[in-house]
Amino acid sequence: MHHDVSWLDTAGRLLVVAYYVMQLLHDVRPGPAQQHIARLKGFNVPFPAAVFCAAIGLELAGCALLLTGWHVEIGIYFLIVFTVVACGIYNRSWLVQTQVGRFFSPRLLGAESAVLGVLLLLLANVR
Repeated sequence: MHHDVSWLDTAGRLLVVAYYVMQLLHDVRPGPAQQHIARLKGFNVPFPAAVFCAAIGLELAGCALLLTGWHVEIGIYFLIVFTVVACGIYNRSWLVQTQVGRFFSPRLLGAESAVLGVLLLLLANVR
């Protein structure tokens, strides 16, 4: 039995793009951007401002490719790389000092893992 899943694919892509765009709209504001750069510096990431700008560019390019349908596979890879690197830098639960932070840190990692799972499923659909 063959089902037309094009609307599901489109809805999935739109939801993934919406997730990343919401983050982008928050992160590029002056306050949050400076906080991200300071955190990167605190994690001893070299050239934190440049890394932050590169990450925003990678995230934005991935969303644009996924949204427009042009080189979708590359866009998905961009978002996978962005997500894996961001998780590797930011999700260091063993460094969390507060009880609330220790509660939310594994849940955030779980949510990011789910996003990676969705990206992998999208990737499987474009191949």
